[in-house]
Amino acid sequence: MVKKSIFIAAALLLAYMLFLRLLPKDLDTNQSIWGDNVIKAQDYLYCDEQVEQVIVGTSLSSRLFTDSLGPNSKNLAFSGSTLWDGLELIKARKQKPKRVWVETTFQFKQSDYVLTDYVLSIPSRRVKEMWPALREANQPVGVAKAMLVDALRGPSGSLPVDSIAVEIMPEILKIQAEYFEKDYSEYFVQQLDAQLEMELQQLIDQNIEVVLFEMPLYPDFCTSDVVQNQRKEYFKLAQKKGVWFVPMDNCAAYQTNDGIHMVRHSALKFTKYLLNFAQESLIPQ
Repeated sequence: MVKKSIFIAAALLLAYMLFLRLLPKDLDTNQSIWGDNVIKAQDYLYCDEQVEQVIVGTSLSSRLFTDSLGPNSKNLAFSGSTLWDGLELIKARKQKPKRVWVETTFQFKQSDYVLTDYVLSIPSRRVKEMWPALREANQPVGVAKAMLVDALRGPSGSLPVDSIAVEIMPEILKIQAEYFEKDYSEYFVQQLDAQLEMELQQLIDQNIEVVLFEMPLYPDFCTSDVVQNQRKEYFKLAQKKGVWFVPMDNCAAYQTNDGIHMVRHSALKFTKYLLNFAQESLIPQ
């Protein structure tokens, strides 16, 4: 009886793996913010192709249209997470990207490393590397949901890019402003700057091109003392390490829905801005 059950389970698993091969590669199977983060992380770790470019950052950078930066690009900016998580994933993958885009806007936000601890857990990682059907992207409920959504409204990639002006509630701006009004201790800032410098040096030592960049914010946030002081430090760091820094000096040209997260049409516009910078200033990838 036990042998029969094992045989049936193995047969079903193999059949499901064959079924997964027939599905579109861009099927959106995430079921939650956490699930989407895990799927993105695993997609990078288990990718068979050479990844040319990687974005690391916070939920702000997760809005970028990664494919527009070039083929074989990955976005390791996670909702509710930080740039430090993306950097940990780059370390964990044997094949390194040729270029890393590092968002600097929310450097002060510290990671709890819950995401990386989960996806980098050795036993689980090895099993899911061998058996793709067990990865979060291939959970049956998520696959069924994605197939149903695509059937009802068409693939998510065909959704229009919004272009409607957004009016942000003052209460939301007040909450977001706390980050940019906080008086960070000099010791805390120095510790984070030292940590970032160490991370950048590790990338540079592996012949990885590094680009630091700011994300557009609500105009008042862009001109806050916190952001302006950060900008000065990043200019110094970029010059010291011999890397690029792309500052954001025209935040009024972009729209957010809450003061910090861009709406889709502004995210597309800013992605094109980064792409133009790469084409004009960086080594072709």
